[in-house]
Formats: sequence, C-alpha cells, structure tokens
Amino acid sequence: MANLHRVQRPLFAWNRSWGHGLRLLLSGLLLLTLSACAAPAPAPTAGGERTLRVPAQPADDLATAAMPDDINNDQAQPTANSPAPDFAMRYADGAEVRLSDLRGRPILINFWATWCGPCRLEMPDIVAAYEKHKEAGFVVIAVNLEESAAKITPFAEEFGMALPIVMDDGTAARAYQVRVMPSSFFIDRDGKVSARWLGVLTPSLIEKNLAPIL
Repeated sequence: MANLHRVQRPLFAWNRSWGHGLRLLLSGLLLLTLSACAAPAPAPTAGGERTLRVPAQPADDLATAAMPDDINNDQAQPTANSPAPDFAMRYADGAEVRLSDLRGRPILINFWATWCGPCRLEMPDIVAAYEKHKEAGFVVIAVNLEESAAKITPFAEEFGMALPIVMDDGTAARAYQVRVMPSSFFIDRDGKVSARWLGVLTPSLIEKNLAPIL
C-alpha cells in the first residue's frame, strides 16, 4: 500500500503539469487563430512611391495644387532646358503625388480656364493627343486656374477630359510664371522643360513638341 501511495503522487504531479501545458498550447492556438482572422495591414508602397490618378470619367478625382515646405524650386525655371518647377497634387482623401514623382514620363502641363476661348479651341486636340500617346507613358496635367469643381465638371464632360485635372488657386501658376492662357509646358523624361508654348496648341504644334520627349 505504501508503494502504491508513492506511485500515485508522481502520477498526480505529472497530470497537473500536463494540464498546464495543455492550457498553454490552447492559448497559443487561440492567438494564432485570432491573428489569422485579423485583417492584414496594408503593405507599404515600394519606395514610398506616389501614383498619379487617371480618372475613368471626366472630372473624377480632381486634385488641388499645393506647394509643400520640402519642395525646393531654387534651381527650377519654366524655361527650356531648366528643371521643371515642382508642385504637389492633393486628392480629397489626402493622397498626394508630385510632378517630380512622374520622372521617366513625358508630360504636358496645360494651364486653362473654362472662360478662356482659346482653351476651348485647343482642348479637343490635347485630349486626342493624350489618347494617341498615353500607351507610351505620355501624361497630360490639365491645371485649371481659380475655378470651382462645379465650373470644371461640365467643361471636362463636354470635351471628354478623362485625364488628370488639377484645381489651382495660383500656386502652380506662380511657379510657372503664367501670365496668359492657355499656357503649355512640355516636360521631358528627365524632368526638364523641353518647350513652352503660349497660346493655342494645334495638332501639328503638339506633335512637334512631343517628338523630342516621347
């Protein structure tokens, strides 16, 4: 009987230890299950890259021009062979893309307004050039000067402007020293101004100024 008592005590101790281990195992499994069920955190964009939004419909995703404090345009000038002045385009949801983020792509920055007769005259040709060359990476940034979305939207719909549109309170226009409208700037893949054109762009002028940067 004494021997049996000595056998039972280790057996009881082993059972307690096994029960404690089982609880730890179950707790671990529960944590793993909860982790698997939790929504995964969004992966950061490689290199902090920001993306220009191209709307599916005219006037979707209107952006606003901005000039963050960390943009340095000391060496930039809106003249041929100079670095193009940088500026930011901010969307309603807080996302932002900068002109400098688009290096490697040929760009046309066109300053326009709905009340500008010559702007109305050239816009169909700008839209046509964009549709023709967008597969080559060509980007048109249509910068509207000091007008509301309510003014911009009917104009964009009329001319089928399914391209990036930026509402500017004068921030970008000052950087590009815009004095007349329309004013257009062709930016090469290195981020330099290739050409500036003041006045109406015709199809032949667009193609002539695009040829060196495509």
